[in-house]
Parts: sequence; structure tokens; C-alpha cells
Amino acid sequence: PPIQALRLAHDRQIDRWPPHVNVLYPFVPEAEFEAAAGRLEAALRPLPAFGVTLSRLDRFVHGRRGLTAWLAPEPDHASSDGEDPWRALQALCQQAFPHCADQTSRGGRFTAHLTVGQFERAAEVDALQAEVMRGWVAPRCAVDELVLISRAAQDAPFLVHWRVPLGGGAARREAPACSSCRCRRVSGRRQRDASQRRL
Repeated sequence: PPIQALRLAHDRQIDRWPPHVNVLYPFVPEAEFEAAAGRLEAALRPLPAFGVTLSRLDRFVHGRRGLTAWLAPEPDHASSDGEDPWRALQALCQQAFPHCADQTSRGGRFTAHLTVGQFERAAEVDALQAEVMRGWVAPRCAVDELVLISRAAQDAPFLVHWRVPLGGGAARREAPACSSCRCRRVSGRRQRDASQRRL
């Protein structure tokens, strides 16, 4: 897939994260995911699913710490009241979990983004933008569910534990499995991925 090809070339976290748009951070412990999924199910019932197109590459500048390049998942249409559906989604989630405010606590508005790489110099991101503009076939996808994910340790991959639909429907637990992607060697011993807080 084109997103993963970009990430493979530029994102040092590709083995830790699936492609994602982060909506809330920090989140509750995994032991509380079932209750959290129920609360989010109710919160997201009024918001219908929406489509997005990833046609534009942008960046965050972190001062001397470099830059993060990201794809903008731009909604195909505004919501019925003219609001950006990403901001509506994030606001509903944060209303349900007001202490999970990292995405909006720095005085800015929520910016939906899908990270594809980390860079030291602006010229490197300029070059990537030019490359994307030349040959990029923008993927389209549906935003129809929110997933609750966690990891067992700092170097372990994040795994999906619950899926919460937009626009109504029941939240559902992801079926547990013990395979090469569910159990992996961490700090010299095998352990099940199961604790870091993130949504």
C-alpha cells in the first residue's frame, strides 16, 4: 500500500504503530477498555461515518527536534452542520473522557493527521512533498469506527482490542490471538501485548 511504502522509507515507528489517526491521548488502562468502549459507543452514535482522501502531505515543526511529515485525511464532505467531522469526532470523544486532553491542551485546534516520517531538515520534507505531488495516487477510505489499542512494553507493537462504530451499532472486542503479531519477545521473555494507554 502507498501509505506503508512511505512509512517504510521514512517512519522509524513503522513496526510499533499501524497507520492511524490519533484521537485521544493519553487514555485509560486496558483493564478499563470494555467500560470505555461502552461510553464511546454512546458518544459516537450521533456521528455518521465519513469518507476521507489522503491527497496532501504536511508537516509539524518541532523546533530543534526536527519535523514530522504527515498525510492530511481530508473529509469528502462537511458534517450536516458544516463542522469538520474529524473535529466533531474528537470533541465527542474528549467530552466522554475530558481528562484525555493532550490533543487540544496546547491551545490549538485538533488536527487530524497520519504520520509518515520523521526528518531533521525542512528541505527533506520539501523533497518528499514534491515526490508525493508528482506520483501520488491519493487513497480514499472510510472512517467508520474507532479502535482502542494498547501495547505491552515500550518496544512492543500496538494491537487493537476494541472497535467502536460511528453512527450506532455495538462496540465489539477484537478476538484474542496468540501468533507472531500478538505475542512477541520483549526484554528477553515472551509476553502478551496488553497494557499501554492509547486510543
